[in-house]
Amino acid sequence: MKHQQIVKLIDLLSFLALVAMMVTGLLIEYSLPPGSGRSELLGLTRHGWGEWHYYASLLFLALISTHLFTHRGFIKAVIMGRRQGAHGYRIWLALAAAIVLALFVLAMVIG
Repeated sequence: MKHQQIVKLIDLLSFLALVAMMVTGLLIEYSLPPGSGRSELLGLTRHGWGEWHYYASLLFLALISTHLFTHRGFIKAVIMGRRQGAHGYRIWLALAAAIVLALFVLAMVIG
């Protein structure tokens, strides 16, 4: 499989995982709100949909990480910049984004 085909497949799967995350999140929030008791939708309770939402989130995180890995050359070029002295703020911005991402992952694991 060529690199371009792999990237397209990863992007498609990432999109589908994101849609699954959004759909399950909306179902949990609006169709099966807290206090809905043993109500079911398509045979699953709020907690059952919550599990699907969780696994879709993990899949999305893995696919986006893979997406970023496949584009690491481009990301490095953007961070480093082309003009002399213009890349300092980009490095700090990339570091801040990495810290925020790490905090989200940590919150997901802990909470």
